Amino acid sequence: MPDDNDSPLTELAAMAVQNHELYTTYVHAGFSEAQAMQLLIAIVTASLGGGR
Repeated sequence: MPDDNDSPLTELAAMAVQNHELYTTYVHAGFSEAQAMQLLIAIVTASLGGGR
């Protein structure tokens, strides 16, 4: 994630791009859109400490 103040992307925008790329990769790998979203939700939830 960019930590340079001159970056055109904020940290939040960079995370959104990464999440979209992950979702798209899951769909291209053969997961349904619903499955890809559930995987992404699980990852985000776990990263926030809610996956315990």
